[in-house]
Amino acid sequence: MRISKICIGVLAATFLAGCAAVHSTDKDVGQELSRFVDDHKTQVLDVEQGASGAVVVTTTEETVVAYLEQKKNPNIVVRRLPEAVSLGDVAAGVVSVPVAAIHRAPKSSSEIISEALMGTPVYMLEKDGWWRVQTPEGYHGWVNGLQVIAMTPEDFQAHFQKPQAMVTALEVEVSSEDGRQTVTTLTAGSLVSVVKELGKQTLIALPDGRTGRIDTQALQSLDRVYQALPEVQMREKIAQNALKLIGRSYRWAGVSTFGVDGSGLVKVAWQMAGLVGPRDADEMAVLPQRLPADTQTFEAGDLLFFGNAKSVNHVAIGLGGTRFVHAWGDVRVGDLNAASAEYDKSAKDTFMFAVRPEMNGQCIRPMTDLPLFAGKPVKPELCKLKIR
Repeated sequence: MRISKICIGVLAATFLAGCAAVHSTDKDVGQELSRFVDDHKTQVLDVEQGASGAVVVTTTEETVVAYLEQKKNPNIVVRRLPEAVSLGDVAAGVVSVPVAAIHRAPKSSSEIISEALMGTPVYMLEKDGWWRVQTPEGYHGWVNGLQVIAMTPEDFQAHFQKPQAMVTALEVEVSSEDGRQTVTTLTAGSLVSVVKELGKQTLIALPDGRTGRIDTQALQSLDRVYQALPEVQMREKIAQNALKLIGRSYRWAGVSTFGVDGSGLVKVAWQMAGLVGPRDADEMAVLPQRLPADTQTFEAGDLLFFGNAKSVNHVAIGLGGTRFVHAWGDVRVGDLNAASAEYDKSAKDTFMFAVRPEMNGQCIRPMTDLPLFAGKPVKPELCKLKIR
């Protein structure tokens, strides 16, 4: 069958027009809809060729849904997330293991793209054997159903009405109420419910209902973790938090004291200060307040970015002057000054620029300001970062 030149021209202009006999492909649709999505890590836009030949678009974005509804293309099926059919009464959930792996697809063999700690609230998007979730900063992926407690809106709200405390020790053991057994081991940033203070120990409840004792000094009430400080002091606090992880292993996608990747170290240092911000280095790199390209020295808490002419692929936390701390093999200190004993030539050769992030701005915010930590099962509020 021959297609006229006129028809070819129309198809090239837009995937939603053209000859009736020509069906849109998932590639065509994906390219057209990509303009509605700034950051694919926090905004879902999956475009696939369905078994029936139709293109299936799965998205969290109302702008995408509205655009496709206006076009009324019969060859495109829209799946809007959260998906009521697969979720049922479930609206949100809480991570119930020390560290839950977040996968790219709903299977164990799929790439781990991030992690979430015990007690982290997550917004549910859909269920496919596993749960597709969004973390408080908006990062989305799939979590094994055994690692998260799914809740109705009422149960979710009731959970966070219990007094919440954050683990502030790098690691701490939770023992049984009689002290004879270990219940679990938690890392800094984990959240638990306080049942009763017992002097040097505190009786706590985990999200799955298990109870145990924990050293009182290893906990801090969630509403007291974040302390409003002048920005310079807050960034210095972030740098000191990162230094507490010196010698810890590098772990791809890691965001716990058991192991961190480059941006995971930043996330942990922020979280220990009661802050939530972007998850990955490329997201952090587009935060406001980029420093001038000729900046030679940095303040504590500045973010230093490394990569090549095409993209950022690593991030470190400034310690003041030319020194920094980062996760590279393990968590270690480096220096951009060739005369320093801590000089890191690789870092010097790949250094791109630095950002002095706002510590209480649109993109880095106190946990207690986020609806999920208040027991409200609503879509995370995303900062507008143009990542692509």
